[in-house]
Amino acid sequence: VGYPPMAREADIQGKVIVRVLVDTEGRYMEHVVLKDPHPILTKAVEKRLDYLRFTPGIQGNQPVMVWVTIPVDFQLTN
Repeated sequence: VGYPPMAREADIQGKVIVRVLVDTEGRYMEHVVLKDPHPILTKAVEKRLDYLRFTPGIQGNQPVMVWVTIPVDFQLTN
């Protein structure tokens, strides 16, 4: 995802947690934000969700859509 420059300059940290619906081909479909520590961090995560690829869920040897929870931790180091 990369640390948003504005968040780095403002010393903003936190963990964004999103729940992502993955289709039967492992592609992002939609999401729900579960934890939003700051809008700048959350927007940075949301802008990248389309680029994620997953292994689809399997049920009865068939791929199925599945929800996946993803934590993204933004921590500044000194």
